[in-house]
Amino acid sequence: MAGVSLTTVSLVLNRRKNIAIPEETRERVLNAARELGYRPNGLVRGLVRGRTQTVGVIVPRLDSSFHAAVVHGIQGVLRTEGRRMLLADSEHRFADESREVELLLQHRVDGLISVALFDDVPLEELRAWALGLTNDGVAMVVVDDHSAAGIVDCVTTSDEQGARLIVEHLIALGHRRIAHLGAGDAMSSARSRRAGYEEALRGAGLEPDPRLLTGTSYFMSSEEVRAALRSLMEVSPRPTAVFCANDDLAAECIAAAREASIAVPDELSVAGYGDTAAGHLLGITTIHQDPVSMGRRSAERLLQRLNAPDLAPDHIVLPVQLVPRNTTTAPHAVTRNASHRWGNP
Repeated sequence: MAGVSLTTVSLVLNRRKNIAIPEETRERVLNAARELGYRPNGLVRGLVRGRTQTVGVIVPRLDSSFHAAVVHGIQGVLRTEGRRMLLADSEHRFADESREVELLLQHRVDGLISVALFDDVPLEELRAWALGLTNDGVAMVVVDDHSAAGIVDCVTTSDEQGARLIVEHLIALGHRRIAHLGAGDAMSSARSRRAGYEEALRGAGLEPDPRLLTGTSYFMSSEEVRAALRSLMEVSPRPTAVFCANDDLAAECIAAAREASIAVPDELSVAGYGDTAAGHLLGITTIHQDPVSMGRRSAERLLQRLNAPDLAPDHIVLPVQLVPRNTTTAPHAVTRNASHRWGNP
């Protein structure tokens, strides 16, 4: 239709500007392509070159503002580099993540970015799975989890330091009975935040009370958080502050406290982690992370690995910052028995 050779069409559509093709010829080819509705097959073109220019990204939850921000950072880097992204949701389950990885690999993605690994298998099994992928030549970066550090590249924030900052802030306000609504033991970030909590207490001469440690997941339901808070408030002497493993848990904790007529922060200080939309909306004292930067660094590292596959696995740790807000204050004297407000006799 343009009256030129196949080679000329290929050179024009692939934007080869270093080849001397008259501008009028370029316009004829582009006009013909538009009129015919032609779209280049990027997958086939990538396979011919050995790359599809596509990266697979797996997140635990598509409805998480934190994960959405990480993906935003990833996409910004990939778009600048002319690459595409295929997005999948694992629900934090090993079976789902394994299936999504296989599907992405069938689509010939150049590499994978996993935003936090699954939390329903033992650590040894998780590391063996990651090792199997790398042995098969799969380039992979994990964000917000370092369980597979030394096997794959990891990008995290300083979770242990962040937890210490939060608990030290509560201790400086005068709190001595500080509970931790954690996220279980499966994810490295949850383990690190609990470790930071315990280190800060011991650093102040306070021995952690196992009765003040509860929580199973970052995604506990409202009912689960309510039950956890109730059990904490029945401990004697009861806690005057709760450090929650993320802002979503802190938001649920605040809602449960108010439902039980426990004033936040006067009767119970509540702190979170992450500085997410929930933290901003409710004025939660928290630790600032930068998930967009985490996404950017993970994408940049993956591109580095694709260009240099023999790079040693790296663990990139980004800084955090304490953000005091309205949900923490000095402990006040409590005149009522908190357990009575849960419907107990």
